[in-house]
Amino acid sequence: MVRISRRQAHTGRTKFLKFEGHYHGWYDPYCLNGHSHPAEELGPRENPTRFPDSEGIPASVFDDVVLAPWNDLEALENILRRLGRELAAVITEPIMANMGCILPRDGYLQRVCELAHEYGALFILDEVVTGFRYAPGGCQQHYNLTPDLSTFGKALGAGFPVGAVAGPRTILDRMRWGSNMVLHYGTFNGHRLTMRVIAANLDMLAANEGAVYKQIHEIGDAAIAGLRDVFRRRKIDAIVQGFGPMFQIYFTGRDAIHDYRDYCRYADTAKYSRFVHGLLDRGIYMTPSNGLHWIISTARSLCGDGMSRVVFLGGGRITSAMLAGLRLATTRHRLVVHDRNSGKLRDLKKRYAVAVEPELNRAVKQADVLIVAVRPSSVREVLRAIGNGIRSIDRPLLAVSLAAGVPLRVLSKLLGPPTRWARAMPSPLCRSGRSLTAVTFPRILSRADRKRVEDLFAGFGQVVEIPEGKFDAFTVIYSCSHGYHALATLARTGQAAGLDRNTALLASAHALADGIIAWRDGNDSLESLLEEAVTPGGIASATVTNMDAAGYGRAVRQGVAAGQRRARANAGK
Repeated sequence: MVRISRRQAHTGRTKFLKFEGHYHGWYDPYCLNGHSHPAEELGPRENPTRFPDSEGIPASVFDDVVLAPWNDLEALENILRRLGRELAAVITEPIMANMGCILPRDGYLQRVCELAHEYGALFILDEVVTGFRYAPGGCQQHYNLTPDLSTFGKALGAGFPVGAVAGPRTILDRMRWGSNMVLHYGTFNGHRLTMRVIAANLDMLAANEGAVYKQIHEIGDAAIAGLRDVFRRRKIDAIVQGFGPMFQIYFTGRDAIHDYRDYCRYADTAKYSRFVHGLLDRGIYMTPSNGLHWIISTARSLCGDGMSRVVFLGGGRITSAMLAGLRLATTRHRLVVHDRNSGKLRDLKKRYAVAVEPELNRAVKQADVLIVAVRPSSVREVLRAIGNGIRSIDRPLLAVSLAAGVPLRVLSKLLGPPTRWARAMPSPLCRSGRSLTAVTFPRILSRADRKRVEDLFAGFGQVVEIPEGKFDAFTVIYSCSHGYHALATLARTGQAAGLDRNTALLASAHALADGIIAWRDGNDSLESLLEEAVTPGGIASATVTNMDAAGYGRAVRQGVAAGQRRARANAGK
């Protein structure tokens, strides 16, 4: 491969750049820094210590190898400034699969490709592990890359031994017999049985518009979410890194492992070994090396026929809060998020290991329960887009709107049967698992559908049903913004009375929180607690009496009324 690069570049260059921790086969020049070593022995980032991966390789074999740390553009740029004009090629894994599953930083691979070309070198993508696993076009499709050469294996052969090199004809034609050719002999090249297996494998992967990729991404994301939940509940310092078909567990207190040096310094490989051997003792086989990875097979399926797919339309704050609450409750729902903002989708997928779908109607088609979590002013636009894109929804769909002020009759008119509607208003506190969610249903909604909605929101707190005629008033009243406003007002008053800001905030927070906790967790009524707290002739009594006399109650009523008017205006009523 490197010889092809040298000849194609017409520069007579003899060097190539590989990254620490990457593995590209056991051809001698590549067998460098592919195994972990003590962090203190790794040397400077821009001049790493060289560790041959095998005995018996002469040191001179590595004279043409330039080493660089991965996922570090600054270090790479400095190395290329010194040696870039001597390079025939830069070779990289798209995801570092030789140290578990280490993802590239945003934009990193694209910039590596640009830098290689700026210095006249070829960009080679080693997709032996990732090819045909993440997408029909591998990671280069997923990350939108155009390498000069790519290598494939493993998933390409569906278990049969095979390797393949792909690239433009201007490079690969040099393997044709003739002068200045690049030699490519092999006893098993183009083996007929393997080629038939590959053809059948690729037909299966491409069937139904690549549906099998959605399956393995969904299963992998569910497995990742489940493992993260287990570690969180058990308070174990561990992360699960990756997405979809491939991931790995690292026992570490870090938020992420970004490169070979992070792996060597922070990954507790001994603890991982004990963990895997514990699984083996219980009849569960997992990859024994922390430097390998967990991979999802197309033969696998999600357990539990009753698992619903909950699709969120909108990736804003309330969706993020609900996903956090559902993950905390170890929900068994399959969670999918749609949003037009690709940055939001990447963030939600990374934080909560949910599936994402940027195309609106494809998202809706997946849903068993549809959560419409967009602004009230956008509800009509979104539902009309669904109606125009999906002329008829051919199966029952339970939809729940979180939009304040948009009544059930309007929702049903915009997207009618077989869609059945409910409304809900969860608090952002649902991320903590101690939230209150108000729900309202049309009279015709079945008990089974009501229970599905209530069970979903009960995953992160209490659920209360409110008649629709009183629903907007209830949701305006119980908005947590009132608490924040009261806290800020009390704190400012405390500062005016001479307290410093931190002390004023502390006193105000406890004034609100202690009273609420006493009511929420105790058995006393609010009236009895208030009577006990406001002793006639006491300081609290004087304070409360004067607040009421100054129009406190009237101001709150006016504010709530304005909130209800705003909800109706936002909804376009």
